[in-house]
Amino acid sequence: MLERYRSNNEVMHISGANFNVASSPLQPSYYFSQCPHIWGWATWKRAWETYDIDMNDLSPYIESRSIYTLFKSKDAADFWISLFKHIKGKNIDTWDAQWAYSIIKNKGKAITPKVNLVKNIGFGDTSTHTTNKNGHLSHATHHMEHIIHPQNTEVDRKIDDILVHTLYIESFWNKLFRRLKIR
Repeated sequence: MLERYRSNNEVMHISGANFNVASSPLQPSYYFSQCPHIWGWATWKRAWETYDIDMNDLSPYIESRSIYTLFKSKDAADFWISLFKHIKGKNIDTWDAQWAYSIIKNKGKAITPKVNLVKNIGFGDTSTHTTNKNGHLSHATHHMEHIIHPQNTEVDRKIDDILVHTLYIESFWNKLFRRLKIR
C-alpha cells in the first residue's frame, strides 16, 4: 500500500486494523475511510507534515462547517467536532485524535482492511493507554493472501457512519449506562 499510493496525496493513512466489521460483504480487500484506525498503521512524510498536535486552526475549521460534507450523518460530524474540541480544551495525553483531525480537515483518506489484521499485545498494567486487558481487538487477527484493490479511492461514507455510530457514539452511551447501572 505504501508503494501503491505513494504519489496519491489524497491517501494519508494505511491501517492494519478494522474496528468496525470483522467480516464484511466488501469485494475489495480494503476500503477508503475518513476515519483512521491507529493500531498497525503507516503513513508518508508528505501526510505527516499536515499533523498539528495543538490543532491550532480548529475553530476556523469548525466554523467553515466543511466537516458536514464528509459524513452522511450529522451525528457523525458532530461526534468528531465534539471529540476535537474536548481534546484541544482538556490538554489530554493523546496524539491520535489530532491525526484524525489532520486527515479529516485535509479531506484525506485512510485505507482500512475489510478484516482486522492486527493483534494488540500491548494491553497490561504497565501500558500507557491500553490497560483494559479485555480489549476488543486483542484476540482478532486475520491475514490476506491475495489483495483485491478497489476500483477507485472513493470514501465509503456508509461504512464510516456505521463505524462512528457503533464504535464511538453507541460505545460511549453503553459505557455511561454501565457506569450508572453499577452505582
